[in-house]
Amino acid sequence: MILLGTIASSLLQNIDNGVMDPLQVITVGPSGASSITFTNIPSTYAHLQVRLMSINASAQSVIMQFNGDTGSNYAKHSLNGNGVSALGQGFSGQSYFNVQGYRVAGSTPNPVVAVVDILDYSNTNKYTTTRMLSGFDANGSGEVSLNSGLWMNTAAVSSILIRLESSGTINQYSQFALYGIKAA
Repeated sequence: MILLGTIASSLLQNIDNGVMDPLQVITVGPSGASSITFTNIPSTYAHLQVRLMSINASAQSVIMQFNGDTGSNYAKHSLNGNGVSALGQGFSGQSYFNVQGYRVAGSTPNPVVAVVDILDYSNTNKYTTTRMLSGFDANGSGEVSLNSGLWMNTAAVSSILIRLESSGTINQYSQFALYGIKAA
């Protein structure tokens, strides 16, 4: 696990290239976590980006919700590929976004990596859209996903909850980073 922690640290380094500002970084401790939440998100950026490296104890999708909204206010689309086949899906009336595709059951904790762009998150005149690129490895199998989402609420995004689709634990060394992307 030390190597995985080192890789995660290098992937989620605080960067300042003049375009993105690191806002929050959460590293899961030894007892794991049922969820992580970014709060007190400033509304001064054009967009947000979440980068994650999550080690899941079960074969469940990682999901995301905004501002504590658990209602049927989300729509999502996904295109998933596993090296053998591809699957495209779309759903409306959902209670969350899938950050990464629909996983098949397995017994080994698998690392999931994802980059999630939350576009125009503070504009209160329209719904919030997301785009996500993610993947996971399952020791010889795995999946790459390109997802999009729509949160059908005009509130500015002020908190982001990330958890597993059903109850479960996000393992130690998982890391989640939130960045603010400046306007051009």
